[in-house]
Amino acid sequence: MNMLKYELKIERILTLLYYFLVITLIAVGFYLRIKLYLVSYPFWVDEIYLGASFTDRGIKEMFEPLDFVQKVPPFFCILCLLVTKIAGFSELSLRFIPLVAGLLSVLGFYYLLTLIYKNKLVILTGLTLFSINISLIYYSQEFHNFSFDLMICIFLLIIYLKKSLKNMDYKQTILYTIITVVMLFFSYIVAFIVPAMIIAKCIEEKHINWKVLWILAAVIGVSIYYYLLYKDLIAFLNSTDLPLGYIQLNILSLKRILNDNLSFYIFRPKHNLYPYLYCLFFCGVIFLFKENRKTAIVCSSILLTALVASYLKIYPLFNRTIIHLVPIFILIIIKNVDYLSSDKIYFKLINFIKSMLFIVLILYLHNYNNLIYHLSNYDLITFRCPMEYRTQKQDISKYFYQNYINGEPILYTADVFNFLKYYKKILASDKELNFTLYNDAGSEEEVYSNINSFLLQNKNTDTGYWLMGAHTPLSGSYNYDSDFIKDKLQKGNIPFELHTNDYLYAFHVLNK
Repeated sequence: MNMLKYELKIERILTLLYYFLVITLIAVGFYLRIKLYLVSYPFWVDEIYLGASFTDRGIKEMFEPLDFVQKVPPFFCILCLLVTKIAGFSELSLRFIPLVAGLLSVLGFYYLLTLIYKNKLVILTGLTLFSINISLIYYSQEFHNFSFDLMICIFLLIIYLKKSLKNMDYKQTILYTIITVVMLFFSYIVAFIVPAMIIAKCIEEKHINWKVLWILAAVIGVSIYYYLLYKDLIAFLNSTDLPLGYIQLNILSLKRILNDNLSFYIFRPKHNLYPYLYCLFFCGVIFLFKENRKTAIVCSSILLTALVASYLKIYPLFNRTIIHLVPIFILIIIKNVDYLSSDKIYFKLINFIKSMLFIVLILYLHNYNNLIYHLSNYDLITFRCPMEYRTQKQDISKYFYQNYINGEPILYTADVFNFLKYYKKILASDKELNFTLYNDAGSEEEVYSNINSFLLQNKNTDTGYWLMGAHTPLSGSYNYDSDFIKDKLQKGNIPFELHTNDYLYAFHVLNK
């Protein structure tokens, strides 16, 4: 009798400890995300490109292609736009919706863990890997739709685990179709995840409810709309670094993509640890199929759909674009902890020690010492983009608006145009810009020709003028186009002021 009371007391203490750790991990996850958000570092280039579209658009224009090949779902843009209407146009207001999505993702992932696993040690491991994941913390405050994709994927996984398609009637079909269409305008990844979940549900229930064709038809219809809207942008993006995320039918391509993405989100390990990581991943898949077939089917289906989309060059598996797959990776990896600490295995103490050693190794591989360093130096954001890269673009723009006189002509590159457009709104400048020539930094001959033409065109004007751009390397006698401009101005005895840094330059030719 005394032994039973003792065991009940221990069980009660362990339960309280479990909930204390859960609340602590969620609170730490919230704190890190909110802290980084409130630091409010200057936007980096991708955020500026997207922010430029918010300077002069209304709700209706958000359904049109955005400036500078940005592909962001319209409903996400509308939410961010509404926040700026309420709170004013600022970097904090533009980042507010990603922050909310990041915070809700922490809560949603904990609930998802409780639906799949009953082992409290497994839940704590998964919540730890999610709450203080460096990449997830960073993207919860970046002005883009990535953290929203993460939240949507977790939300869909919860729906999958709680709902059935077998007895779905027409009212439910209409409801699910409407929800799917709405979510498609919030997140592109719904076009891949929903079909994957439908396939997984049909396999799991061994039954095909043909009403799901309504949902699939909605997915296909909205996907065609997106393709027609963005086909030119897709062609452009395929010429950039995103094709690195397109898988090919060979083992080296698959290995490269796995290495890049697992290291970016989960571990950041040394190269000699990759075999161990692969072992954890594939063992987790095997253990899931053995003990939790429902979860295994949906996780495998989503991953396979992602691979197919990548192979067909529809959607790249390239670091931030696969943030929605991070919950899948974590759910699979922590299954190893569940298996090691299972009640079905004898010598529970030994198995508990095995599990603790596994967790310690996971934390080591996750490079948490790097996380602690960044937090202690208020420098977490710089792992994605150097601080000077952000501030120098801001400095150039501030210098320009402080010295620009209305009507002065400007020769600019595409990069600088978006910076000036964005910072004009941020700085609340009322100056009217006069862009007279467009230099897109094409071939070397085009760069020389554009610069020479602009200088000749403004040679005898009474006003000042500007030449601005990102440093573009040139061959021959000049290292950069800025060197060519400086040489031309000096040889022509033309007075000028130069404001430059590692990334941008601004020549202000003074009034004659």
